[in-house]
Amino acid sequence: MAKNHLRTKFKKRFIKPVFLSCIFAAAIFSVSCSDSSKKSDTGSNISSDSKNEADQASQNNVSEPNPLVQCKDMNEAQEIVGFDLKLPEKIEGYDDIKILAIQGDMIEVVYHKGDHEIIIRKGVYDESTDGDISGDYSKYTNVGDANVGTTKVTFKGDDEKDPKLAIWTIDDFAYSLSSDELERADFNRIISDIK
Repeated sequence: MAKNHLRTKFKKRFIKPVFLSCIFAAAIFSVSCSDSSKKSDTGSNISSDSKNEADQASQNNVSEPNPLVQCKDMNEAQEIVGFDLKLPEKIEGYDDIKILAIQGDMIEVVYHKGDHEIIIRKGVYDESTDGDISGDYSKYTNVGDANVGTTKVTFKGDDEKDPKLAIWTIDDFAYSLSSDELERADFNRIISDIK
């Protein structure tokens, strides 16, 4: 009987509290594990759902591929767009030339000389851009129209003598010429040679 009494005393004193402590610890652990998938007030825990949403958002922010294709020569560019572009024979000092095209839409020719460049574009006329295919969205202080031969050209720049941009349309095509160093006479000469 003394043995049973000791056993009962031992159960009450040690086993019961240890058992209850284990159950309590298991319950706390269970609750903390199930809550770890939720974002805490400090924002330090991220649920697997939130992580998946973030992964999907980053995948949706992938930009579109560049539609410009670098061409080895004007013949390749003309095949890509489906129309011709006639350029000046040569622009003095601008010997490095890069030709780009957008399928069925536009040809861009970039002439380089050191830090300077001349960009010529010809593309299908788009009414929504009013024929401005230049890609130059600068606000210029001097904007005006003038005839170059029989073609009405809009010149844009910060002064009348040195435009930075010229845009014009012929039939179903829009054209642009931009440069950071040409004078108005150079613009006129180059525009006359572009068809």
